[in-house]
Amino acid sequence: MMKKLGVLIVLLAVAGCVSNKEDEMPRVKDVILRYNHLLAEGYASFDMRGLSGLITPNQAARLDHRLMGLKMAKKRMDTRLENIEFLKVTFKNDKITKQRIATVRTRETWDIRYADLNNGRTVKKMDGAVYLILYSLQRKDEKWLIDNDTVMEEKSDRSMRPGDGD
Repeated sequence: MMKKLGVLIVLLAVAGCVSNKEDEMPRVKDVILRYNHLLAEGYASFDMRGLSGLITPNQAARLDHRLMGLKMAKKRMDTRLENIEFLKVTFKNDKITKQRIATVRTRETWDIRYADLNNGRTVKKMDGAVYLILYSLQRKDEKWLIDNDTVMEEKSDRSMRPGDGD
């Protein structure tokens, strides 16, 4: 009887993990899709406040650093996500912080245009730039937040060319 009870407890725990993962997967994917949309808006406007509630303070600091680099270079970046593939999503419980963590690998295709801040002219354009990205997310107060996004690989399938003066 005790052995059957132990097996039943293990089966319920495994079923709970599968169900939990199935519940969490769409939420995590939605956060990444919203993040990419708002990130593009933030780059274009030099204002990442729209990402508040989707990112951790650590990620906010990283994005502020990226924006500072663009401002120093006197460039604005306009981006458009053409395609995203979710390659792998994993979940785990961090034993030290007692937080639920998700790791997501994507393949993303972006069209990117860098414009001179002074005159608005295109200085560089990349159509079809493909990035393999690793996202780290943390669940806080039942909400998934992006803690980091790291480009693991970058390549351009279509073109990467200097601006044509438009």
